[in-house]
Amino acid sequence: MIDEKRIYLIGAGNIGINMGIALKRVGFSFSGVFSRSEDKGFMVSKKLRCKYVNNLYDIPDNTNIIIFALPDNVLIEVAGKFKASKQIVIHTAGSVDISILLKTSKNIGVFYPLQTFSANRKISFKDVPV
Repeated sequence: MIDEKRIYLIGAGNIGINMGIALKRVGFSFSGVFSRSEDKGFMVSKKLRCKYVNNLYDIPDNTNIIIFALPDNVLIEVAGKFKASKQIVIHTAGSVDISILLKTSKNIGVFYPLQTFSANRKISFKDVPV
């Protein structure tokens, strides 16, 4: 288990669910999940065995990595208001440049899987080009 790497997942849609489950499967832990949909947020937090966070900006204390798994237009709206301290901040939006994260943290990245995701279909990330 990779206990020193705890992820705060922002977004409980198709990419968030699939990525979260895949990362959990290889040993990552989750400090929390935020979703605008409380029902989806609770469902994903239960699958990832972490808490549901009902305020986007309440970053759980034990977080090392923040993943924005949001639609492109929502990421653009949220990222400019978000401040992380020492956490690595990553987004998954295909049409949004990494520069959107420059004001959020010194440690930034983009993880864009070339795959369509569905909440009802299990994805093997071994077969997904990144």
